[in-house]
Amino acid sequence: MQRRGSRSSSVETAEDQPIAHARGDARQQRATGRASRQRRWSRRKALRQAIQSQAARIAELGAGLSAAIQALEEAEEDVEHWGGYASEYFRDKHDLDGDLDRIAKQAAHKGRQMSSTSTSVPQQ
Repeated sequence: MQRRGSRSSSVETAEDQPIAHARGDARQQRATGRASRQRRWSRRKALRQAIQSQAARIAELGAGLSAAIQALEEAEEDVEHWGGYASEYFRDKHDLDGDLDRIAKQAAHKGRQMSSTSTSVPQQ
């Protein structure tokens, strides 16, 4: 390393500039790499949180659907029980058997939908 005259030791010659420039590029690349890794980590963390939130929401909706199906099945039983007190004329007039069939089909359909869409969500 050559120094000119009595100047300060911090003065670099033309020969030293490419080395200093290469060191700066390496530092810049390391800093850019760190920033990139931090952005990826932040995105992954946000995605994990979103997945966990959606999994909790799915579980909540599944529980609500189960409760609704159970209530529908209980309503079917109640209608069938109190329908027994009505005369044949009123059961036919108001199509009680048709109503019971529709309730049973709806409960069965919702039960099949729930069982076909219930998938396990991987825990993170």
